Amino acid sequence: MILYATIKTPFIFSFDSNMKGDFIILDVKSNDRICRILLEVRSDQAVVEKVCNTFSKVGKETFLCTMTTDSPIAKIVSSYSILTGSMLADSVVWTFILEGYSELKHVLKDLLSVTKGVKVIKVKKILNNEPLTAKQEQILRIALDSGFYDFPRKVTERELAKRLNISQSSLSEVLRRAEKNVIIDYFRKRGL
Repeated sequence: MILYATIKTPFIFSFDSNMKGDFIILDVKSNDRICRILLEVRSDQAVVEKVCNTFSKVGKETFLCTMTTDSPIAKIVSSYSILTGSMLADSVVWTFILEGYSELKHVLKDLLSVTKGVKVIKVKKILNNEPLTAKQEQILRIALDSGFYDFPRKVTERELAKRLNISQSSLSEVLRRAEKNVIIDYFRKRGL
């Protein structure tokens, strides 16, 4: 059984709360000491330049960027699958994708070992009739926001793959499988 677990934690890095915009964490990768975070930032470029190590503009005021942190919370989060992390004024709200309640118990145990400010907001069982995987949904959303599906395209598949830090062939496969799943789901719902 797959669960979406929405869990609130304290911040994972120092952040100026006066900066305006939406900050969505898309992925967290960890090596031995440092975590690299992929963010979608909806704000002006001046804010992005203060927050991010590197960035690419993907929309009018939308950027994909990376930053690093040595936060123990980020290190724990990197060992699980996440859909997103939303940065609020004083915390981060994560949506984890977990394989049942035992994995949820492990996440909570791991987080509580480094901070007391952990709160479970919602847990939802996912039915198997979802047309997209979390990764497909995330990549389709970024492709759509980047103008990949506009006519004419605002970004090529090669450029999008580079922004996402994946190979062009992997991106192509994810997009084609996701598009196929959406089309199949569309026709199935209409009985065609």
